[in-house]
Formats: sequence, structure tokens, C-alpha cells
Amino acid sequence: MKQVAPFNSRGPAWLTFDIKPEITAPGVNVYSTIPFYMDGGNGNYDYSYDRYSGISMASPHVAGVVELLKAAHPNLSQLDIKSILINTAENDIPANVENVEVEVKVPGHLSTKLLINEINDLINSKYAGSFIKLPNTMLTPGDINGDDVIDVLDAVEIKKYLGTENRSTDINFDGTVNKQDMWSVYLYYLAINDTILNAPQPKETYNGETLQDNMNELGIKF
Repeated sequence: MKQVAPFNSRGPAWLTFDIKPEITAPGVNVYSTIPFYMDGGNGNYDYSYDRYSGISMASPHVAGVVELLKAAHPNLSQLDIKSILINTAENDIPANVENVEVEVKVPGHLSTKLLINEINDLINSKYAGSFIKLPNTMLTPGDINGDDVIDVLDAVEIKKYLGTENRSTDINFDGTVNKQDMWSVYLYYLAINDTILNAPQPKETYNGETLQDNMNELGIKF
């Protein structure tokens, strides 16, 4: 059953009024390892497993996802990872179909499509203990205008909103459109979303100006 556990804290948070929780993970009745001296084990490792509930059971699931993200994209910041986790979390995945295609979009990032095969077998633990590779491309920051490519048009958007709080242009979600957001465009320049059919070719010039021209006009150097 997908619902927040009765013992879990709920928002808004005191003083800050932040809405919590921002993301959830399995944390109720989780079968896990425990110190052998608990539950009267007396050194007998037959007693080293038990079911517990709480944040300590849920947080390792999230930590594992974070590790996978960092392994694939070591340049992601803490805010990048937090925003990706929150904005790509699924409320519900149907369990009665063979194939589910999920498209995930985060403002300022290339979208990704995940094709989850044989979901009934996954739920029934047919692949328990095995590595499951889903055909997907991780979200790449820089696609501000949402055209599935990162090109000079995205740099133009940053120039337009530089110094503002425009959320669709604030790639790293730090509250301000600034040099760091242009860095994402610079780093992934001319990237194409390979999970989208018929994605357009990225543009290298706009009104005769290149990415470097836009950066020079703003006094940005990398």
C-alpha cells in the first residue's frame, strides 16, 4: 500500500512552513540486517535479521539512488540531486500491464523516458538479487526552453533572465539565474535527448551570435 506511514512526520514544518515529506521510500516492515547482539542473539548470527520500520529503513533506499546518480554524473550538486529525486518520483506505477513507459521532465533539464518491462515479474521478485538495466538516459541540465536539445537558444534564455528568480531558467534551483546556470549549457552544449524520437538538431547560432558571444556579452568565462 502506497501511503505515508502513520508515524511519519507531516508538514508544513514548524517555523519554515516547508511542505514535508518531499520524497518517500519504503520504510515500513523492512527486512534488514541488525547487530547480532540484539533480540537475544548472544552472538548467534541466526538472529541477525529482523523487520523494522522508520527513517533508518527508508533512508538507505534513497542513499542508494543518490550513489547511482553520482556514479553516472559526478558533477551533480546536492541541489541537483535533490531536485531530480523530488521531480522524478512516481506516485503510482500500475501492476497489471506488461510494459510501462514513463516520461520524466524537470525544468531546465533534458527529459528521459523509462521503459519498464515485465513489471508483474518485477513485483513478484523474479529478478530479486539481479541487476536490472532499464533503457534510459539520465536527465542532463541545460535544456531551458524544453526543445530536447541544449544549444545557443538556451544561452539566450539565460541572458534574458540573468539575475532574476525565473524558475524555468534557474537550472540548479539555487533561487537566482546566474553564471552557474550558464555553466550547465556550456558543459552539455549541443547535447541531444536520445530518448526522444525526431529531436531537432541543436542550433549553434542565433541572430548571428554564438554561445561564446552570449557569454562574452555577460562577462562570463569558464
